Amino acid sequence: METPRTTEDSGTPRASPM
Repeated sequence: METPRTTEDSGTPRASPM
């Protein structure tokens, strides 16, 4: 589940693909 969001998506510090 890779959504164009920030840390609030899964709780992991990953940048959004968009």
